[in-house]
Amino acid sequence: MAETYRWTRTFSEGATFSDDLGSLGIWVGPRTGAAGRTHGQKEDYVLRRLLIAWKHVGSLRLPLTVHASDRAAPDFLLSDADGCRGLEVTEAGAHVYQRRTTETPGELRDAIRRKVEKFDQGAYAEPCELAVNNNTEDALDDEVVKWVKDPGLLGRFEAVHLVDCDGTRVYADVLGDVPERIDIAADYDIDLARWARDQIDFLRQRKLERLDIENLIEELGALARRDRRELRSHLINLFAHLLRWQCQKQRRSGSWASTIENSCDEVAGLVEDSPSLRLLLHPSGDLVGKAYVAARRRATRETGLSPDTFPDSCPWDEELERACEEFGESDPLHELRRP
Repeated sequence: MAETYRWTRTFSEGATFSDDLGSLGIWVGPRTGAAGRTHGQKEDYVLRRLLIAWKHVGSLRLPLTVHASDRAAPDFLLSDADGCRGLEVTEAGAHVYQRRTTETPGELRDAIRRKVEKFDQGAYAEPCELAVNNNTEDALDDEVVKWVKDPGLLGRFEAVHLVDCDGTRVYADVLGDVPERIDIAADYDIDLARWARDQIDFLRQRKLERLDIENLIEELGALARRDRRELRSHLINLFAHLLRWQCQKQRRSGSWASTIENSCDEVAGLVEDSPSLRLLLHPSGDLVGKAYVAARRRATRETGLSPDTFPDSCPWDEELERACEEFGESDPLHELRRP
């Protein structure tokens, strides 16, 4: 077993799987050139898709700790409640010469056979599984996979899995009695845009049992945090320009006025789209206070004036309080730019 590792990562539970996975193996470089993929990148790319596929069909046991080998075989060690097992990664098809020279099933069998020979030579401690990245020019389908099975390859690896060339399909246990095709193209951790479209379709069709509840909760929480951050950013910009407007009257210009008006419009647009955000404009809330502190620092830096030049606390409490109450009927924020 490997004693040194490129990295170690623990996947704690389903609710945090995407966070634990992070950017691991999300991208792999081109086959050649200065930015060409490394051996470790290829291994991580395959591992990511295999873990996602297992989670997709409910066969991923959590918590799971994965060690990525630095030098020794196999490439990964996976530890869960069932014990420790190895995972070796290889690919079918040449690294440099990609043009098809033989039938794809033959290349896949050859890739498996090479690892079986190493297995028979004692290269891998048992139990160990094998994942083969289809690096040929032809995508996998059920017919191709059917021809991969060879009786002479059985009895070594616990299971052999195939990852398709575009990384959106996994065939699990292809040497077993019933290989399982797992489509992960629309998975949250593979294609977020496609995942979102599918979730919308499931909601429209009332297919609630197909909803990805854990990731929906995560995305809705991120949406709420994004709106709050965006509102804070616009308030910082607005307050900083208002401070300069009041304390540098000799430098007032149409450009400054326009910037202030635009900031007011941005805040108003956010509140119009999400009316509940107007409550965050109340001067007693922490959002306004933190935004003003940041704006005061920015105004001090940009003007070169002493911090004492500017009020210690937000001077627009009255207008902001009115904004919380009257948004939709008028736009009190535009009254902030008073002489």
